[in-house]
Amino acid sequence: FFRCAAFALFCLLCYGFQGNSSIDNFNGTSGLLKPRVVDRDPSKLLYPLQWIHTPKTGTSFANVLYALSCGEDLKNLKWDDQILKRHSVDSATDIRGASEHCRLKWTHGEWVYDPKKVKKGFLIGKHSYRNTSIPLQSIFVSIREPVSRLISHFIYQNDLKAVVGSQEAFDIVRKSNRFDLFSRFQTLMVLPETRTNTSLLNNLTVLKHFACQTISKVAWVGLTEKFDCSVCLLHSMYEFPHHPRETFNMRPAKIYGFNESEIGRMIRKEGAIIDDILYDCAKARFERDVKRFAPHCC
Repeated sequence: FFRCAAFALFCLLCYGFQGNSSIDNFNGTSGLLKPRVVDRDPSKLLYPLQWIHTPKTGTSFANVLYALSCGEDLKNLKWDDQILKRHSVDSATDIRGASEHCRLKWTHGEWVYDPKKVKKGFLIGKHSYRNTSIPLQSIFVSIREPVSRLISHFIYQNDLKAVVGSQEAFDIVRKSNRFDLFSRFQTLMVLPETRTNTSLLNNLTVLKHFACQTISKVAWVGLTEKFDCSVCLLHSMYEFPHHPRETFNMRPAKIYGFNESEIGRMIRKEGAIIDDILYDCAKARFERDVKRFAPHCC
């Protein structure tokens, strides 16, 4: 017995702790595992990358994604107002100070809007459908609660400019010929297959499986309504320098004070919102990642 026990202990000491990621990557503060050091190195990502940026899901995420992919551009900068301006996302969704080498680290899919209006340059935040020719591990996604995004998009289009009540807002949103597009916009961008195979949108069970499977494989999911927490999570998943404006709202939206929950109940009473399915998958993935990698963030 003693001989066997001694041999077992010897094997454990010699082999049990060698390369054991559960030991090497244990976060003593949270008691949870963190990604291995090699997995946190942004240089190991599968470039080029794409950020799926549906309209009204947070242009400001561009700053932290820029820092993630182009830390070499930032680490030796002497920050002043001019440098900060050139190396932060601007109103044209560009980062003027980004190097050519950095720009080549990002790609895009088919443009959402007229491609003639898309200028050459830093394309991290331009709106484009997911590029299905690159692996899902190269995809970063920002997702917003569907009704909140829907209302924000209608406000941006000036459709709700003079509206004050939930019922009036609901009537305008639901009767608009843009409702179908806006209520599934995130799904179409993350799952561009649904643009050609529209039958996927009619079978919600199949759509949920497809959406959750896709979301489970992307590099990172950020939630617009959990912006600061999403930025913190990204830093916990990957090792890269902080951007001075990574939690700064670069394009503040107009505040109209609509009761989004009430409008959401009205809309969902009439039928399903397609983007709800993708959002539920994204929210579950986000919560799993926070629990596993960054419980201190939220």
